Amino acid sequence: MVRRLGISALLGLALGLLGELSPLLAQCAMCRTAVAGSSRLGEIARVLNTAILALLIPPVAILGLVFWLAVTVWNRAEDDRSGESREIEAHET
Repeated sequence: MVRRLGISALLGLALGLLGELSPLLAQCAMCRTAVAGSSRLGEIARVLNTAILALLIPPVAILGLVFWLAVTVWNRAEDDRSGESREIEAHET
């Protein structure tokens, strides 16, 4: 589990750096239209990309929290089920 988490973290970091280093002008058609008429194209594009990433953080954090809670509840339920089967086996002997 820890190894999988480490691999996921490294993959996320690599993708984040790749997105930050690539020279993107805008993320969506509406943002591209807003940037198209500007004389400071590079600066506005960078600010828009940063704002889009900032707006992406809360939904991803909430989704991660829900996933973590689901996995925690699932693992506890499995532990309870395995504990019950051990108790049944102990009573049968």
